[in-house]
Amino acid sequence: MIDQGLRVKDESAGDGYFFAYGGDFGDTVNDLQFCINGMFTPDREPHPAVAEIKFLMQPVELKPSENYRGNEGQLLVHVAGNSNAEIVLNVKNRYSFSNLSHLVWSWHLVSNRSVDPIRSGCFVLQLNGDTITAVVVLDDVLSRVMLLERRGAVAENSYFLNIRGSLQNKTSWAKSSHVVVAQQLPVAFRFAQPKSTLAQEEQIMQSNESLRMVEDVKSISVYRSSLGDSIPFAIIDKESASLASYAPNGTNLFEIGALQQNFTRAATDNDRGGMELTLNFLQLFGFLQDLYGSICGYEDFSYHSHWKMVGLDQKSPPEVACIRTQLKESQNGDEAIVVAFCTVGQDRVKPLFTLTVSYHFYLDGRVKISNDVFPSKAIRKATSLPRVGLSIKLKKCLTEVKYFGRGPGENYPDRKSGSEMGVYTTSPAEMGYSKYIVPGENGSRTDCEWVSFRSAEGDGLCVLSDRARRCGSSFSCSALLYDAAELHTATHTLPARRDGEHIVHVNIDHKIMGLGGDTSWFPGVYPEYLVSSKDAYKYSVVLVPLEKEDDVALKVYGIPR
Repeated sequence: MIDQGLRVKDESAGDGYFFAYGGDFGDTVNDLQFCINGMFTPDREPHPAVAEIKFLMQPVELKPSENYRGNEGQLLVHVAGNSNAEIVLNVKNRYSFSNLSHLVWSWHLVSNRSVDPIRSGCFVLQLNGDTITAVVVLDDVLSRVMLLERRGAVAENSYFLNIRGSLQNKTSWAKSSHVVVAQQLPVAFRFAQPKSTLAQEEQIMQSNESLRMVEDVKSISVYRSSLGDSIPFAIIDKESASLASYAPNGTNLFEIGALQQNFTRAATDNDRGGMELTLNFLQLFGFLQDLYGSICGYEDFSYHSHWKMVGLDQKSPPEVACIRTQLKESQNGDEAIVVAFCTVGQDRVKPLFTLTVSYHFYLDGRVKISNDVFPSKAIRKATSLPRVGLSIKLKKCLTEVKYFGRGPGENYPDRKSGSEMGVYTTSPAEMGYSKYIVPGENGSRTDCEWVSFRSAEGDGLCVLSDRARRCGSSFSCSALLYDAAELHTATHTLPARRDGEHIVHVNIDHKIMGLGGDTSWFPGVYPEYLVSSKDAYKYSVVLVPLEKEDDVALKVYGIPR
């Protein structure tokens, strides 16, 4: 339950301290961080996983009643005119010896358009024999929903009903208004009139803008006529096929290293669990590791051992080598395309992946990045890949983060049920969880449709999932002030960093392996949360430039597909 670390003064940090564990006290025989195994820090601060535990153990469950049940558990709301809508939920009481009279209930309707809810209200539970129901009246909601529908295509809008059950009175263990039950239901509105009458007609924007590509030995530069011939809109590094510069409005938003392919992660304690010490010894004699694997199998090897074995260790991540590039232009000059054919690995002869990256540059400053990833036989020993995605190094000033996805705290594919969909604002200093006693991969947000990064002046960029390819409509993302190499090698809590003083390290993950947690001494991530080392992956994201006056949601949902 509690991490069993001891507070020790950090001589290098003034009044600072860190939590020490096995080996920090001169004990040469030790179990390292074996006792750092709780859900709370030694000073009782909850880890992000506590939100998931609370959700899974909450004493009440609400589901749409039969007449209000849509596809995949959606709450179906029929809309006729601007009248109020009434919905009925079935309520399951999991208490053994208590009713639900100590709770007061509220609802909030949220969307993918704004941090603020569309509308909020209260409701009461109704007891009919052994059946408990909740009748929720969405008063004055439909007119607001219909207004949103007219401001953007119907298919782009997402709605969720957030239910809260809170303590009516103070108890011995919590204050009044403490949230005991939190549940989110996706909402599908069904309109009486045809959908096509609700959506705006797409406006065709005329522009005198033009694109031009210039290629030399090392790079391919793309120019927009509005920026002139001296400032490239984007630069592609021909050696690594990375997007080395992105300056949609004349100022580069990337740091050195820029946008690259990413297949590794800073190992977590669970990633390292599973015969790690034994395998570290066997690695000194390479044939012993292979002999052990051929006799006993590789299943007991930790995920991190698999990654080191095949060349996906964060200490020496695989490199992308561009073999050749191909340049194309659309007939009307509104699109410039660069296709890069690459290998990924330490050895071009036996690569870990083959990769095709297509960059599509548009007149309005957008860049669509399409990735086709094919694992080779050399990597198929790995039980799972750490991740398949992109990493971006952004300028220090891009610290205002907003996203539509799961939040507000850290969540991963196998630890997201207690994290609700919504529009959230955060910053790189807040997005990661800095209190892990042994740092590692952290700070991710799953099921993101878009994430924006802006400076205090309001300019910046948005990363948008490209659903046109229908290869997965969302991604996981994180934005941290430490890079993966620093997190991977750290053995104790890292000092907190402040926004605006450090590069912003962004991960955009098409796939990322789950965290596991049934045990920490055996590779225990469930199969559905592994990232297959045998499957091909195809995905796209779009970079959208932002100016001060831009509303992120309106802009990203208004761009052509």
